[in-house]
Amino acid sequence: MAELISTHRLKGTDETRTVIADRLFRFYDGCAASRRPELKGLATTIETWWPEITTLIQTRLSDTRPRICRS
Repeated sequence: MAELISTHRLKGTDETRTVIADRLFRFYDGCAASRRPELKGLATTIETWWPEITTLIQTRLSDTRPRICRS
């Protein structure tokens, strides 16, 4: 998962698509091989949101607003 998240550092490189595809495949493969249902659920969530995640990785732009945590 950490490798998949770190792909945002690839913005502007020639290998962006290849590296992202490789990391995504390894992530899905690891989730499929896992006996943990939480990882299978996470993989489903990533698949659902993949178009938005790709945009974030490639542009570093997001429409999320900063959240303020108050205790």
